[in-house]
Amino acid sequence: MTTGSNALDDHVGWLGPDRLERMLGARVAGLARVLPAVSAAGTAPAPLPDQRHRAHRAVRALLQQRDAVAARAGVSVKTVSRVVNDEPGVSSSLVERVRGAIEDLDFRPNAGATRGQLVKIASESAGFDDEIAPDYYTFTDVEPGHTFWIYIERLLLNRPDAIAGYPCGGPGEPCDSENRPYFRPNNGVTSGQASKILRNTFFPGCNPPGR
Repeated sequence: MTTGSNALDDHVGWLGPDRLERMLGARVAGLARVLPAVSAAGTAPAPLPDQRHRAHRAVRALLQQRDAVAARAGVSVKTVSRVVNDEPGVSSSLVERVRGAIEDLDFRPNAGATRGQLVKIASESAGFDDEIAPDYYTFTDVEPGHTFWIYIERLLLNRPDAIAGYPCGGPGEPCDSENRPYFRPNNGVTSGQASKILRNTFFPGCNPPGR
């Protein structure tokens, strides 16, 4: 398995840096590559090797469907990359096969992750596996049994600054008896939210200089 900074570079290579930034946001797409350089400059604490590896895993988790598309279409991952990026030199028959596999697998390379999906990726990649009381929940709209409940609670337990909710009482979001906030797990994650979640999960306490 590829380790170190090349693990992220591999994914930048097949998606292209512009597309990766559109998926993850510019700050997030560059995070795992920027932090080592920032650390060397003495402006941020150096991430531990396992933290860097987990950050790379988080990025890879967003891109795993590429391999499934390639297998479904019976082509190489490079061919999938070329079709996704609309590069010339791919036969019409291969383009049709790849696009058919993309449709079959509902692969949307330009679609951003939802808030719930990104929390699941971050929590699993960080290796959080704590037991959570089966009747405990932080957000009104993410009760026990919800798809993302366990990942949200585990992330909050280990990295309380990584995510936050929205106050109850707004349109369509009535307050429960404990005035729990709402998480809105199916909302698309903004680049700022994604940067906060991944940065505070894998590099807690690190504040890269703003741009």
